[in-house]
Amino acid sequence: MLGRHLLSVLPLLLMASACSRPEPLDRRPYTPLFQAAVEAARAHPQGTIAAAFAEAASAKTLGEAVQRWEVFLKRYPPDMETEDAVQKRYIDAAAYELIRTYYLLGRQQDGDGLLLSADPLKLR
Repeated sequence: MLGRHLLSVLPLLLMASACSRPEPLDRRPYTPLFQAAVEAARAHPQGTIAAAFAEAASAKTLGEAVQRWEVFLKRYPPDMETEDAVQKRYIDAAAYELIRTYYLLGRQQDGDGLLLSADPLKLR
């Protein structure tokens, strides 16, 4: 009798234990905050800042997003001169995407540091 009862409860216990294990933060799905900018950037040709922005935004997980945005911002740093305001907007949006991703991963110190360096009142 006890064996039959245990067999009926075992699947529930296994499901409960699987549900109680949180997914690692860096493996959680990533969705860009500036989705409209990503959609607009996809129309630009390869080799442009906009195309690189769209590529970075195509990350599937938070961990991948951090890596892609860090690479993007090394290639196109926020203080670089751009040909026009649209390119500058993509770079600034990338910085905010990285800041947000840091916060989502619990990397507050990294997010705060980047946010302070992106101070809009500071002349670049």
